[in-house]
Amino acid sequence: MYGDSNIFDNLTNIKLKKNDLICTGRNKFIVQDYLGCGTFADVYKIEDLYSNNQFAIKIFKSGTCYLKVGMNEAFLLKKLRNYRNHFVIFYEEFFYKQHFCIVEQLLSNNLYEFIKYTNHQGFDHDMTKNIAIQLLNALFILQMEGITHGDIKPENICLDKIDDKSFKIKIIDLGSSFTQPKKNSFYIQSRYYRAPETILGLNYGHGIDLWSLGCVIYEVFTGVPLFPGKSNKEQIMRYTKLLGIPPIAMLENGKNVQLYFYKKDDETAKSCSTWHNFYDKNEDTFGIVTNKENKTDLLGNTAGFGHPGKSNDYKMCYSDANDEKDYLTMPGFRKSITSRSKNKTDNANLMDFLLSILKMHPMERPIIEDLKEHPYLVITDLRHKRIQNLGKAQRNIVNPLPQEQNLRRKSEYGMRTLKVTNQPGRKFSVYENLSDSEESE
Repeated sequence: MYGDSNIFDNLTNIKLKKNDLICTGRNKFIVQDYLGCGTFADVYKIEDLYSNNQFAIKIFKSGTCYLKVGMNEAFLLKKLRNYRNHFVIFYEEFFYKQHFCIVEQLLSNNLYEFIKYTNHQGFDHDMTKNIAIQLLNALFILQMEGITHGDIKPENICLDKIDDKSFKIKIIDLGSSFTQPKKNSFYIQSRYYRAPETILGLNYGHGIDLWSLGCVIYEVFTGVPLFPGKSNKEQIMRYTKLLGIPPIAMLENGKNVQLYFYKKDDETAKSCSTWHNFYDKNEDTFGIVTNKENKTDLLGNTAGFGHPGKSNDYKMCYSDANDEKDYLTMPGFRKSITSRSKNKTDNANLMDFLLSILKMHPMERPIIEDLKEHPYLVITDLRHKRIQNLGKAQRNIVNPLPQEQNLRRKSEYGMRTLKVTNQPGRKFSVYENLSDSEESE
């Protein structure tokens, strides 16, 4: 029975029931299913009563911040209407019971759900190349239109069509996107895919999407995140362990650098060697900021400063070990690729492809046109390749995903955060202010 069966919960969003009716000026939709929730909106599957076509509707929560996010997403989706092969299709926007709504294309599962379907074993090289090419094409369009997505991750990459010969993906969720280079006033991007310039407090632009793409492609192939940090501090330490210390230009200009690094007394030295992270073999101290009051470092280690990560509150995500030695190093990075395929050429090209993207300084990252010509993507003709059978996982994952990762994947986390703090957040994603507990330890 149709009726006004909507219930407003304490997070200022509408809870709809199956068969509820949503009327607009020109359409009538019936609610068929609840698809999920985020910090900013709830998503439902709906059907047009006139055409019987099915859509997804995002119903944003009430409040100025939610309205701005929703209207920003609608504006950008309309701007991208001519690129429907790469982005979710926008159909309509309207207000329903004082809540801003967007009706858009109903897509299939997101990429993270398909990674889970492989038991976190990842995809083969051909599938990985296919996804990389499509994502690069989408990012190229965004750059042409002057748009930075700001939250590229597997959850925001949905499947449009999949069969034994094609694998089509589309990018969704442009609520965090922007059209001008940003001064670092708040944290954007989900943490696992967050670029160094964002964390260090530098201005950011299109380069953050490219960094995220590199992280996503690694996860697509291996089945596990490249930088699964539980805080921004851990992210920076993971980056440094694999890629080295950030360039001096970033360390001298980032407004948040003091949260993660300190400069030695030699103020005249102007090389990266004057900045340190992890253990300094020539001293009994860490090259990270210390708390002078209780003489502890940012990891909670007391005076004497043992090796990073030995504190009980600083554990690795995919290991029982409590030592930073389990962070991914370059040999470990190589092994994580080569252990999943016997194709030495593809393995070497994939590693080169990823490392060319994962440059600390955004100006050192390649342009998309050059990446599209990278040997990893052009050495194999994908047009006649059958895609990987997702139902036949071949490899065993060594380190299973912990409960913490599932928590960061669920939108309910963001909802609980908002309820407690009354600050908009997004499951370790956007609007994560410097006043958060992890930054004020």
